[in-house]
Amino acid sequence: MDKRVLVFAQIYLDEDDLHDLYIYEDITEPKLIKDLDTEEVFISFKSEGNETTVELSDVEWYRIVPSNSHMANYVRSNGHYDCCWDDDGELEVNE
Repeated sequence: MDKRVLVFAQIYLDEDDLHDLYIYEDITEPKLIKDLDTEEVFISFKSEGNETTVELSDVEWYRIVPSNSHMANYVRSNGHYDCCWDDDGELEVNE
């Protein structure tokens, strides 16, 4: 399987009205977990072999995409321009 990354967009917008994006490299074993008592939702996964759990209340959206996708490269390079991606993390272009 090709390496995948997990990208999170924080729910809050920056001064340019864009989401701050965070990336976890080489993810495996992603699982969505819901605490039935508190209704909180978490995503659990391994990133570069380390177990990580993130609570999703401050997350606008997240996406698992190929490591070599436009989205992954955008986040790694600290890109800061308005764009949209498809489900595979590739740049959507209006034709």
